[in-house]
Amino acid sequence: MFGVGDDLVRNLAATLRHAAVFPAPGGGRAPLQPVAAQDVAAAIVAALARPAAVGRTYDIVGPERLTLAELVRRVAAAIGLPVTLLPCPAALLAPAVALLERAREPLLTRAQLGLLTDGLVGDPGPAARDLEISPAALTTARIAAIADGVGPWLGLSLRLRRGDEDRFLGPCAKGLVRVAWIVALAIALIAGFGAVTDHVWYRMLAANLVLVPLCLRLVPLPWRALWKPDRRALALGALAGVALIGLGWLGSRALFAASPALAAQVAGVYGWATLLPPAVAAPLLIAIAAGEEVVWRGAVAFAVAGRFGPWWGCAAAAVTFAAAHVSLGVPVLVVAALGAGFFWAWLGLKTRSLAAVLACHVLWDAAVALFRLY
Repeated sequence: MFGVGDDLVRNLAATLRHAAVFPAPGGGRAPLQPVAAQDVAAAIVAALARPAAVGRTYDIVGPERLTLAELVRRVAAAIGLPVTLLPCPAALLAPAVALLERAREPLLTRAQLGLLTDGLVGDPGPAARDLEISPAALTTARIAAIADGVGPWLGLSLRLRRGDEDRFLGPCAKGLVRVAWIVALAIALIAGFGAVTDHVWYRMLAANLVLVPLCLRLVPLPWRALWKPDRRALALGALAGVALIGLGWLGSRALFAASPALAAQVAGVYGWATLLPPAVAAPLLIAIAAGEEVVWRGAVAFAVAGRFGPWWGCAAAAVTFAAAHVSLGVPVLVVAALGAGFFWAWLGLKTRSLAAVLACHVLWDAAVALFRLY
C-alpha cells in the first residue's frame, strides 16, 4: 500500500536518497500492484455495507502491474534522482535484512523481502464489480507528494551529486589538459627518484616538492575552500578513516587468505616505518599525505569530475594513484592504493574538502605504517 506515512514509497525514497545503487532481490522482476491506502479503506467500508460481499474474498490491488524494477525507477524519477539496479539473490540480502529488522522503524523486514522477491498481484475485477471501487494509480505526482521531506536513510547520503555540479565542478575542468601531463610527470618522477634513492619517504617527498606547486599554480581549483579546516569536515574525515581501517582489515584478511605471499609484502611495508625516528616520520607522513591530496584527490579527481562527472573523477584518481605506486615494487600496495584512492576521491568530492580526506588518509597511514593493524 502507498500513502502518507507508508512503508513503501517513503522507504524506497529514503533508500534512493541514501545511495544511487539499489540492490534488487531476484533482479527486480517480481510483479507488484501498489494500491492506495484510501482505496483499501474504501473497499473495507464497502465490503461491510454490501450484502453481495458476505462470504467473499477480494483482491484489493492497484490498476497497474509493475515489476519491482519499474517501481524503483518510477520512484527515482519522481524524486529526480538517477538509480542503478544491482540484481542480488534474496539469500544474500536476508542476513542484512534480519539486522535491519531489529531497528525501531526498520527499512525492510524479512516478510517484505519475501514480497519483493516473489511479488504480489491479484484480480481487481470482482472488487470493482461488487464494491464499485476504482483504485488510483501510483503516479509520479503521488510519489513526489508522499516522499516530500523524506531524507536519506540514517540521515547519510552516499551520493556525490548535489545538484550544483555545473556551478561548482564545472570550472574545475579548465585545468584537465594540464592535469594529464602532471599525472604523467608524477609517475615518472616517483619512478625516477627510485634510481637516486631507495628511501621511500624521500622519494615521495621529493616528488611532492615538484608536483604540489605545479598543481596549485596550474590547475584552477577553489584551493582555499577545499583546504578550509572545517570542524565538521574533519570529523567526517576521522569517521571515514575509522570506516576505511575496518574495511581495509576485512579486505586484507580476504587477500591474505587467498595468497599468503601478500602478507610478506605488507611486512615489507611495515619496515618503512623504521627508516626514520617516529618524531621525524610522523610529520613527514602528514606532509606527504597532504601533497598526495593536492595532486591525486585535488587536481585529478576534481578536474576529471568537472568534465565527466564525480564517479569518473573517483575512478581516474584511483587508477592514476595506483599507477604512481607501481614503481615502489609492492603489488599489494598498488591494490591498496587503488581501493583507498577511490575511497579518498569519493570522500573529497562528497565533502568538497581535502582537509577531510587528509584526516582520513593520515589515520589510515598510521594504522598501516605505524600501528601495523594489518
